[in-house]
Amino acid sequence: MKRLLTDVALGMAAGVAATAALNAWIKAIQPKNAAPGTDEPSTVKVAVRGMRQFGVHAPSRRARQLGGQAVHWSYGAAWGGIAGAAASLGFPLHRWGGLPFGTGLWLLGDIWLLPRLGLEKPPSAYPAKAHARYLGAHWSYGATLAALWLLRERARPRRRWLRAA
Repeated sequence: MKRLLTDVALGMAAGVAATAALNAWIKAIQPKNAAPGTDEPSTVKVAVRGMRQFGVHAPSRRARQLGGQAVHWSYGAAWGGIAGAAASLGFPLHRWGGLPFGTGLWLLGDIWLLPRLGLEKPPSAYPAKAHARYLGAHWSYGATLAALWLLRERARPRRRWLRAA
């Protein structure tokens, strides 16, 4: 049980680092002269929904931004924790470089869940380039998470069993 909790905590830390990689990917490939969107990011929408549950019905612009960032980083950390738990239970993430995991997160979140929750338009409303950008961002998340987990596995001390003399 201790190993599982350790792996979840380490996975969450790796999830934060992988979220930073995802952010860097998005920033690096964002079109230079893209007009700012009029729609708030889905993370901000989730944060505002949460604030309303606590009685804050008109959060300030700053509170919306901070809430959106908290949702974004928490989501990344949570998936890292899930990956850590899976690895602890015998389903290592470092196989295939984390790309299937990143693809799964993109399909689950961006393509399926966000439109179902009314947080984003349906996938058909976006051009293929936009989907490619965000799939690449999720691949960077998965690859970073897998690389960090592989380092964890290589650094983990191996148990040595005592032989009876």
